[in-house]
Amino acid sequence: MKQQTKPKPRRTGTKPPGAERPGIRLFSEAEREGFLSRNDYTGFDYFVAGRLREKKKQLSPKQQEMLAKHEDVEKLIRTDPQAVLTKAHQSIDDGVTMLLKLIHSGTFHHEELGWRADRAVGCFLSRLWFANEQLIRLAEIRAPDACSHLWLAAKRLASAFVRLATVYPEEFRSAAESSLTMPSLRARHPNFTCDAAAIAQAVHLAEKHPAPDICDNRSRMGALCHWLVANIVDRIESARSEREGMTQTAQYKKGFSKFFESDVIDLAALVTKLKQPKEPVSIYLSKRLSWATRQLLARYAASTSNPAPLLTALVKDLNRIVRAQSIYEPHRFSGVALRPETQRLLSQEPQGDYLVRRNRFLLEDAFPRGLARGLTKADKIIPDFYHPSVCRNYEACWELPGLRGNADAWWNGRVKELLLEEFGRMSRQTTHNPGLWLELVRATDGGTEKEKWRVLEKNCRNKLKQVAGENPSQA
Repeated sequence: MKQQTKPKPRRTGTKPPGAERPGIRLFSEAEREGFLSRNDYTGFDYFVAGRLREKKKQLSPKQQEMLAKHEDVEKLIRTDPQAVLTKAHQSIDDGVTMLLKLIHSGTFHHEELGWRADRAVGCFLSRLWFANEQLIRLAEIRAPDACSHLWLAAKRLASAFVRLATVYPEEFRSAAESSLTMPSLRARHPNFTCDAAAIAQAVHLAEKHPAPDICDNRSRMGALCHWLVANIVDRIESARSEREGMTQTAQYKKGFSKFFESDVIDLAALVTKLKQPKEPVSIYLSKRLSWATRQLLARYAASTSNPAPLLTALVKDLNRIVRAQSIYEPHRFSGVALRPETQRLLSQEPQGDYLVRRNRFLLEDAFPRGLARGLTKADKIIPDFYHPSVCRNYEACWELPGLRGNADAWWNGRVKELLLEEFGRMSRQTTHNPGLWLELVRATDGGTEKEKWRVLEKNCRNKLKQVAGENPSQA
């Protein structure tokens, strides 16, 4: 007798969210980094498109959409390249014009505790940085006119720096103090430096850099290795110095965000204030809590109760309260010590997110033991949109001790890895550092890459010790 099988259930309705095919892996991290280390984002796009075509039947809907968009652009380039050029030209002009008008309006400009920022300026500078990186890449592959334009652009920028650094030296100091070198205008005669010495003094060039007096010219190999190590140290110090700016940015943005459970740093202290309120602000906040939260509050005992339900309810109510309306009344906060930032916000009539910011600051000041003022350990200061490899670089650089006397920790913690990356770039493309590569070829009599690496490693490790002050007699 034939065994009966259960009929397969019929498909009804639409797929639940997330039920789409996740798609196939198109490239390895090494393949990706191979393109991005050269800033070749366009080459990477074509590489991915090629993989998408190879595996067309296995693609997810999102990957199919990616391929379709790429094919549409390719078709337009083949059939009407002038239209693509015109559209690209117009898009760039329109985008730059809109950004400059936003900057002119001052809409995104803000100052706090002597720190100035403008999101529109930041957006413009990020696109400009990307364009400059692409100009360098095009010059490296000798695209028509790229090298001559690089020369003109570099000279123009160096000329602007020389002019503006003389007038506004203080504007350049935060960058110059931790930088090894500065843009300068040099003539053929070595004695002409276009006021470089005076400008270096005015902007405090390299005053906070661990290798401020680099001058190793006893051999070309030594000079080039010293330069390479000093630049790697420069990159690490730059990442370390960004921690303060990122912290300030995260601190500023947090003022606009909702409360999280991690922002309640002492639940017992907050409960004490709200359970038996005495101060006007405590009475006000207690009355604004939901009935369910007040019930949890009444039953809560720090020694025996599970804090999770009350914590969740309190945070939910706090977010509702700070978004509803202004909580400030002079008599309500008469006994509260307000920080300067909060006092400045009281002179404004904020709406939306800025109202949330003012209300949040007021509550943090009113309950300093219960609510965190600013960042907690749970808060991330590195922006979420940064690539994981960039985040890892920042974290690794921040974990290093001060350089002086700690050459080994720096070598093992970051310098060796970055030096290996530089060596990889040189071996793949000798124009990346042609002078040093030629010295490595000479030092090894044209030997293997392993032999070249050994020479580079030995020289650069010695230079790092000199920079770290561990071998000052040879610095």
